Amino acid sequence: MNAVRTIVGIMMAAALAIVVILTVTDVKVLHDYGFFAEEYEKNKVPESTGISLDDLMLVTRQLLHYMTGQQDELQISVTVQGQQRPFFSERELSHMVDVRNLTLLGRQVRNGCVIFLAAGAVILGWKEEGRRRLCRVMAVALPLVLAIGALLAYGVSRDFTAAFLRFHEIFFTNDLWLLDPSVDLLVNIVPEAFFADTALRIGINSAVALAVCFGLLLWGGRKRGMR
Repeated sequence: MNAVRTIVGIMMAAALAIVVILTVTDVKVLHDYGFFAEEYEKNKVPESTGISLDDLMLVTRQLLHYMTGQQDELQISVTVQGQQRPFFSERELSHMVDVRNLTLLGRQVRNGCVIFLAAGAVILGWKEEGRRRLCRVMAVALPLVLAIGALLAYGVSRDFTAAFLRFHEIFFTNDLWLLDPSVDLLVNIVPEAFFADTALRIGINSAVALAVCFGLLLWGGRKRGMR
């Protein structure tokens, strides 16, 4: 029984990390329009594309609403170099269907992990001894999860381009994500530098949140007599 508790506790630590990372992505990226505005200005997107910042933010709002399931259609016209045109090409629209599905799947995974954490806490922690053991196992396992995440982050930082390509090869079953900068506007407003900053933003905020969770586990364990 103790072995089962240990295994479940380790799985709960991993589930907690998944919940934190996906929640940070949701809050700090998918609902933070200020981040996009800062990135557009930092990467000089209005100058390079000929699209005003106001139009870029209008596109961003439509894009994020579509990705998060708040609207079902994605198409908008903007002024590019003084000419009115639809922003998204047919290839981009097809790719964004895949992105939307991946985003919504991420939310389902996060919700499933929350349910798993709640069930584990109730089943394993309904007695004092169970709560002590659960806190002990998660307090030990969570730093291991953080260490694995740190190793992955180090690998990504060494060659972000390779990691970026590998991510798309793993999570997408087609090549629609290979966009042409001379035709497709999307690849021009969110260049590789944008995704590098996004990964850094998610990584730092997730690490801070998980460190807080680790501190709470230690505090809870000591409250319950954990050595």
